[in-house]
Amino acid sequence: MTALDHYLRDQQPFLESVFNAIQDGIIVLDRNFTIVRTNRWMESKYASHMPLIDKKCHAVLRNRKDSCLTCTCSVSLETGKPYIEVVPYPSGQNPTEWFEISVFRIEDVDGKVMGALGHVKDITERRQAEELLKDEVTRRRILVEQSRDGIVVLEQNGKVYEANQEFAHMLGYSLDEVNRLHVWDWDAQFNKQQLMEMLQFIDDTGDHFETRHRRKDGTFYDVEISTNGAVYRGQKLIFCVCRDITERITDRKNNEKQKLIMESHLRQAQKMEALGSLAGGIAHDFNNILSAIYGYAELAQLRCSEHSKLRHYIDQIGMASLRAKKLVQQILTFSRQGKSEKRILDISSVIEETLKLIRATFPATIEIRQNIKSDPGAVVADETQIHQVFMNLCTNAFHSMEKEGGLLEVELVPVRIGVYDSSSYPVISPGNYLKLVVSDTGHGMDQDTLAQIFNPYFTTKKTGEGTGMGLSTVHGIVKDHGGSIKVYSRPGVGTTFQVFLPLAETDPDHSTAETRLFSSSTGYILFVDDEKQLTEIGNELLEGLGYLVETRVNPIDAINAFRMNPNKYDLIITDMTMPKMTGEKLAKAIKKIRPDIPIILCTGFSATISADTLTEIGVSQVLMKPVTSSQLANAVRRVMDGQVP
Repeated sequence: MTALDHYLRDQQPFLESVFNAIQDGIIVLDRNFTIVRTNRWMESKYASHMPLIDKKCHAVLRNRKDSCLTCTCSVSLETGKPYIEVVPYPSGQNPTEWFEISVFRIEDVDGKVMGALGHVKDITERRQAEELLKDEVTRRRILVEQSRDGIVVLEQNGKVYEANQEFAHMLGYSLDEVNRLHVWDWDAQFNKQQLMEMLQFIDDTGDHFETRHRRKDGTFYDVEISTNGAVYRGQKLIFCVCRDITERITDRKNNEKQKLIMESHLRQAQKMEALGSLAGGIAHDFNNILSAIYGYAELAQLRCSEHSKLRHYIDQIGMASLRAKKLVQQILTFSRQGKSEKRILDISSVIEETLKLIRATFPATIEIRQNIKSDPGAVVADETQIHQVFMNLCTNAFHSMEKEGGLLEVELVPVRIGVYDSSSYPVISPGNYLKLVVSDTGHGMDQDTLAQIFNPYFTTKKTGEGTGMGLSTVHGIVKDHGGSIKVYSRPGVGTTFQVFLPLAETDPDHSTAETRLFSSSTGYILFVDDEKQLTEIGNELLEGLGYLVETRVNPIDAINAFRMNPNKYDLIITDMTMPKMTGEKLAKAIKKIRPDIPIILCTGFSATISADTLTEIGVSQVLMKPVTSSQLANAVRRVMDGQVP
């Protein structure tokens, strides 16, 4: 025996102990692939199932044909290379066990093949962990692919590491094409340098921002991005979740636009409110001034020859004063502080009077033609509002022809609209109407503009040149009067507005109070106004009518005078707005002394006192300043005769 044999024999107990201590299976096969030796692990694994010694290895390790396992071992025995394979096999106890099998050739000291050594390792737990990991990866992949958001993973140099199908779909590329792109190939808001800097600073705390992406076809869409940095296999990656927010951005822009429009409307409303407050504040004082101008003009008319040149000048002063009065009333009505007063009206006189003013203000480059039928009929309308409608239409025509000049045509004719005709006017009923036509040869309007012209605040004029309220107001007035408005226009040809107002069933009252102005009258009148000029005018006009007149510029003095002799007076005429005491309070004080005394209230601002209040304090009639002599004469006569309660 050699020294090695002696050594191995001496070490036999030690080697046997080591052989059995190994916690993996060890089997020894002869050249016929028969098991000749096993360790304790193998015996414990199979002792209760089957004996191992003298069994073929394929019967022990797995349910494969002998030839299969024989071939496996043969390869190892013939080549001398170890053979390793991971296989499942039933042990009779757990059909889901997995083992890693390694087969090695055994040679003697002379290199002769003696058999094979099999190493069997139980890797069931590892295999199960791998399967769980595989399932988790698959599950996560499914979640990523099913996501309605685009997901892309970027390397730190900006190249795509991985992306899901939705991200490719959002960009319009195939997934293979996306995997060859860099982030700057689709980001349209930041340049390459900016994007590289952003990638460097994204960490595990993440970031959130909005940007724009460019599709393959060159179109753009808005996107919201959430990013997060992480290290994977030693490489820093940036995970990006991308959500298309084009609709949200569009809604946001629309909301912002709507907000700006609403703010603009609010500012415009505040301007109109300020205009109304200004109009209300100045109306009384301004009408007092107009009352003085018109009153003295009327007094001058009485002392001038009817056909003299001076009388013509005075007449023009009176007409201008009345136009100024209507202008103040128009502003009050427009700012909703005035009261609409509809009556049977011959609007042909309103149109003709306005045309006189227009001819004086329009440039010579604009020709004006009119076709107003004699006695076309009357409508139930507010004179100030009809004037406003006509002026707005003419002003629009002027603006359209201001640069190049042109022709303004005005027509006022009665028309009959039948049942079949009314289909062209959806808000109008069959019947008799007065048709007002205002036509110009200006630049005209396209269909898109025509569709919006009656919308509040819509205007084609530059900032500061118009409020956009003109045609909206016109439309509202015409509708309020039971009428309809149509417009025809073509770019470069011109525009025609047609206004239809229902004809009144009765004719307007053309009678005038001038015939009664100097009729014989009697009575004693107390005239109260804080403006001395107006008391002077009132005194002279009323005395000219035959009345006895006593004037006061202080309302307290007027009350004291009335208290001294209440039965002396037949009528009180008082201003509304006066220092120390209003006309309303003066009327109440007078009524306490003598309840049956009639009172006429003069005011420059009709909204300062309600109709209910007037009835309560016993005011017989209210006159708007400036008061003409005929208005004053008629009012005094009716009150004195008891026609007005």
